[in-house]
Amino acid sequence: MCSDVSKGSPKDTMAFLVALDPAFEAELDADDLDGLSHHRVMMAFASHFGARHGSYSPKQLAQLGNWLNAGVAAGGELENAISTCFLEHARQLKVNRVLAPYLSPLAKRSTHA
Repeated sequence: MCSDVSKGSPKDTMAFLVALDPAFEAELDADDLDGLSHHRVMMAFASHFGARHGSYSPKQLAQLGNWLNAGVAAGGELENAISTCFLEHARQLKVNRVLAPYLSPLAKRSTHA
C-alpha cells in the first residue's frame, strides 16, 4: 500500500484491494480499467465485499480498516469515493457491524450518512 494514501492513484487503490483480496481482480472488467477512478473501484469493491466479507480474516479486515481510515482522514477524491461508494452503503450491504471494530470514529461517521 502507498504510504501516503492521499497521493495514491485509482490504480493504487485497485492494487491495494486486489492485494488484500485477489478474488476482487476477477470482478474488474478490462473495460473498467480504461476510465478508472477511485469511485469506480470503490463501487465495484463495495459489491464484492458485501458478497464475500464472511471469507475475510481478522487480519484482512484490520488491513482494510486501516486503509479506509487513512483514506477518510486524507480527504480529497479518495475520501469521497470511500465515503460515498463504500461506507455510506455499509448498512445496506450488511457489513457495518463487520467493519465497525476496525474503523476510526471519523470513518464510522461516514457509515451513517
